[in-house]
Amino acid sequence: MAKYVILLVKRVAKLKSNKYNTGETVTIQDTNESVTINKWAYVKNMKRYSYTVKEHPTTFFFEEEFKKA
Repeated sequence: MAKYVILLVKRVAKLKSNKYNTGETVTIQDTNESVTINKWAYVKNMKRYSYTVKEHPTTFFFEEEFKKA
């Protein structure tokens, strides 16, 4: 039982939360364009979050491509 609890705690510690939330305004670093987060999702096999924005609904971005507005 103790081993199971330790493994569970390690897994939870590895979990990361997303930086940006739906409705938040951020800036795309490459273009300095202000955009609004439409939705976000965790991409399990890449172990990071992707985002779509209202201004470019067919394009997805990763957290590294944004900065706080």
